[in-house]
Amino acid sequence: MEMHQLEYVLAVAKYQNFTRASEVLKTSQSSLSQQIIKLENELGISLFVRTTRSVQLSPAGEEFVKHARRIMSEVIEARRCIYEYTSFEKGNLTVGIIPVVGHYRLPNLLSSYKKSFPRVILNLLENSAMNSYP
Repeated sequence: MEMHQLEYVLAVAKYQNFTRASEVLKTSQSSLSQQIIKLENELGISLFVRTTRSVQLSPAGEEFVKHARRIMSEVIEARRCIYEYTSFEKGNLTVGIIPVVGHYRLPNLLSSYKKSFPRVILNLLENSAMNSYP
């Protein structure tokens, strides 16, 4: 089972039409159909009842869609969570300063940074320049 197969099933279930789902997903209708058939073969059951005029979820398909929606929701949430780290909206930042710098613009800069990125944990390490060298 692959993520894009879940997306395909959800789109066909939503639009009840393979062609419309493939247009929305920007994939070919044949590729979408093949992937759903591949998934159905893997599961050993049809997810859709197909006629020449319509596509409806089978009872198993209805159950599957409930799970697929939850899975996709969790995937979206996981991506959002990781994005916070890669976009520097969340994480840890350690700033090393010498005592003299603390009396200048640093407090204002740190305050501004904290307002812009409230979920970042800020750590300050203060040391004199002479202690930096052996």
